[in-house]
Amino acid sequence: NLMQAYETTFRKHGLKVAQILVTREDLSNKARYLNAHNTLNELLGSGVVPVINENDTVAVDEIKFGDNDTLSVLVTHVAQAGCLVILTDIDGVYDKDPRKDSSAKLVHDVVGWDPALEAAAGGSKSLVGTGGMASKVRAAKRMWQSGLPMAILSGQEKDGLIKLFDGESIGTFFHPAGHGLHAQERWLAWGALPKGTVVVDEGAHRALVQRKTSLLPSGVKGVKGHWETGDVIRVLDLAGHEVARGVSGYSSQETDRVKGLKSSEISTLLGRKDVGELVHRDHMVIMEDL
Repeated sequence: NLMQAYETTFRKHGLKVAQILVTREDLSNKARYLNAHNTLNELLGSGVVPVINENDTVAVDEIKFGDNDTLSVLVTHVAQAGCLVILTDIDGVYDKDPRKDSSAKLVHDVVGWDPALEAAAGGSKSLVGTGGMASKVRAAKRMWQSGLPMAILSGQEKDGLIKLFDGESIGTFFHPAGHGLHAQERWLAWGALPKGTVVVDEGAHRALVQRKTSLLPSGVKGVKGHWETGDVIRVLDLAGHEVARGVSGYSSQETDRVKGLKSSEISTLLGRKDVGELVHRDHMVIMEDL
């Protein structure tokens, strides 16, 4: 089987492999996310190469990764790896669909982000695996936003990885953004599964995006879903667009009671002095910027 192939191949280089099966929920829960990080560190520190895949036997549709490209980005974040390389059945990203247009040209280097790449990759499907080229380009965008490099190249290229790391122009290399998201923001943006939603008014929306402030209950207009204090929630504007994600300082029941109120009013209502932000800026990522 596939694991036997990995074991046989890596054994030739004096390396052992270990299969790790994960679910979307494993990387959504902060404690389990950190456990996964520690496990990978232990394996790598012991000279063992982790072979990671989705645990399909226990995953339900609501908490599936969707494709291996999404899984690879999250695993890169969990492992705090310095680069992601995706091997596929196409040489890399083309400016047009090479299977439909013979004039299509391979894009070797991507510096900055070009939205045209997403459009060009939309019709280019992979013959193998769970993700087409469109999902690979989406993965590259997340890596770019994370401040980490990524490459897409053909798995059929002889010594492809060696050539890539020797600096040869092979496949498509995505240069990272100058200032990427830190680990907490990466987890909030793509790792965590939000448990609920709040809708905020225009003033709160501007404060979050322009002044990078925390979210106060006074700016909340609506509450959807059920969550406990410490869960991750989504923040939407009045038009329903996602503005941010962050860790809630209140349960959904408390949020519904204190929405639209000032701190002094909340203190009186809840009978406690230690009232504060609904979502603190240090535990938030602005999704509108991504």
